[in-house]
Amino acid sequence: MRDALKFGAWTGLAISVYLALVIGFGWYHDTLLNLDLPMMLVGIVWAHRLVRRDEAVPFGYLRAVGLGLTVAAVSGLVSRMFYFLWLRFVDDAILQMIVDQWKAAGREVEKGTPFSFASGNLIGWVVVGLLASLIISIFTRRSRLRAQPSTP
Repeated sequence: MRDALKFGAWTGLAISVYLALVIGFGWYHDTLLNLDLPMMLVGIVWAHRLVRRDEAVPFGYLRAVGLGLTVAAVSGLVSRMFYFLWLRFVDDAILQMIVDQWKAAGREVEKGTPFSFASGNLIGWVVVGLLASLIISIFTRRSRLRAQPSTP
């Protein structure tokens, strides 16, 4: 569990730095803003590979899903907290741009607040993290048979 929190915090910090660069330089288009999701996926795979390699205990499917979900939730919490603080105290122009894009697409949108945007984004982040963990865990788990050392 400690490893999952550590990997989630590092992944969230990396995403926050990335978002600070993207938003700070004014690169508001969707392509660059949506690259934080692949960063989360890399963080989940990274956590799976290192935990599986370092621990001698079996790394089953449910444990792998739990690890991935925890990494996704913690990284989402860290990066969305950064997002909220940026939108609330530094620059809310990106929030207005997103609301304008949604209105242009035909959605009925009230004026968004930084908290509603960041919290809604966090819920979606955790759901995507769960789905990604379910898929990634199929490939990164280690069966009980291979985990046990052989005796001569």
